[in-house]
Amino acid sequence: MKNKILYILIAILAIISIAAICIHFKNEEKKNIKEYVTVKFEVEEEKISDKKLEKGSKIGELSKPTKPGYKFLYWTVNDKEIDENYIVEEDVTLKPKFEEIKLSIDTYVVVFNTNGAAEINNQIINKGEKVVKPDDPVKKGYIFMYWTYNDIEYDFDTPVTKDLALRAYFKLDNSNDKNAPNLKLKGDDKVTIKIGEEYKELGYTAIDDYDGDITSNVKVTGSVDNTKVGSYILTYTVSDEKGNSIDKTRTIIVEE
Repeated sequence: MKNKILYILIAILAIISIAAICIHFKNEEKKNIKEYVTVKFEVEEEKISDKKLEKGSKIGELSKPTKPGYKFLYWTVNDKEIDENYIVEEDVTLKPKFEEIKLSIDTYVVVFNTNGAAEINNQIINKGEKVVKPDDPVKKGYIFMYWTYNDIEYDFDTPVTKDLALRAYFKLDNSNDKNAPNLKLKGDDKVTIKIGEEYKELGYTAIDDYDGDITSNVKVTGSVDNTKVGSYILTYTVSDEKGNSIDKTRTIIVEE
């Protein structure tokens, strides 16, 4: 009888130990799952792409928007000034704070948005004169291409007749990019549907270290015939600008 009780106690302790180990690994797994938040920019004169960051991290270096006739001061969140050390805990929208530049009637201001490179002083241009092209800005990890106005390459031979906001356009220097994008399939890798049931794509995401969100570049090949019992394979392929590629598959099983 005593031996039987002892065996039962040992069995209970073993079950408790296994449960504790499982809970520990699940907790560790949760800790390793990174959460991301989105930073949006509310600007009028230009479009600034959203910024995806790991939750709880610093917002980091930010682009400086331009607005003809105004000087950019700083970014705000809920009307409060922030800098690159601002900690992002949730999705947030940034708004720029500007200060008006007052000029004479026949004088215009040209603002240079270096898009993260070292600042370039504004130019005060008399009506009909031309902008003096500044030295090309330098931005680590990027190659400067040209200055733009309203997303079009600016012609420095054009006489100035109004306030201008010129923006530096950089091309990503991906010469050292050897990593394939991170391609993730939403939902299960194996999906079962009934014959006659329409298969609805569960979705996918593709993020590249250099190119950012390239989900729109994902190509899906293969098809599902929901009128016939069988297994069908869909292949998802995506490549970054450097040519590094990755593919994944999803199996669709059609059963009666």
